[in-house]
Amino acid sequence: MRLPPRPTGLPAAAAAVRQAFGGFDEVAPVVRELLRAPEGLLARLSDNERRREAALDLVRHEAPGLDETSARRLAAAVQTLTAASTWQSLRDYWDLDGAEAGEVAALAVEMLMRGARVGPAHREPARHRRGRDVRPRASRPSGSHRGVPHRVRDAA
Repeated sequence: MRLPPRPTGLPAAAAAVRQAFGGFDEVAPVVRELLRAPEGLLARLSDNERRREAALDLVRHEAPGLDETSARRLAAAVQTLTAASTWQSLRDYWDLDGAEAGEVAALAVEMLMRGARVGPAHREPARHRRGRDVRPRASRPSGSHRGVPHRVRDAA
């Protein structure tokens, strides 16, 4: 099977996901089986490097000012949003057909790219998984107690 060319920009990427998701409806039992069966995982992973590179290329093209870590994270989100598993989730949880699921995924990717061009307005401080503030003491707000999340202490 010949693979389609990589989308070179956001309009082409949005059109590609719309087309793919619409096409998945026509072969829904096959797509479901590829998502469920262990052999399906092998098939999906066989083209994973190409998909990763396509997502990274899109992010670098649309948001060239991003640092490498942010670009990689955003590319992972783009790849996830445009995957067959997203089509399946939108069918299962939102009762959407492929055309509407394609619109959802395309809109999400477009909004992510728009936000990436603008940059983060505010980043939350690094926090431990349990909510504990892990910033050095000097950068914590006064009255901060080690190990007691602010939301817990302030609620008392």
